[in-house]
Amino acid sequence: MNLEQFWESGECLAIHCDTKEKATKLCKKFDKMGKTRGYGLSYLENNHWFRCGKDTCYSNCGTYSDKQEYLDNDWEVIEFDDLDDFKESK
Repeated sequence: MNLEQFWESGECLAIHCDTKEKATKLCKKFDKMGKTRGYGLSYLENNHWFRCGKDTCYSNCGTYSDKQEYLDNDWEVIEFDDLDDFKESK
């Protein structure tokens, strides 16, 4: 899956970032795509890593939370490393 598919999906999806570096990369990419968090806030202003740490997830509806909350609510959680946008070319 790529980020365009993530945002365009009608399903409840979230991306899990288990490191602050991954969260930063993802939020920068979201910003470049013109995406914002709830109320039009920039992902670059605050990636909320301090709240959820290694369990940080970002949804395709502009929210963030810890991984277990999304799983408990039957969301599909995609690992950052599984996104085509961030896979390293070999």
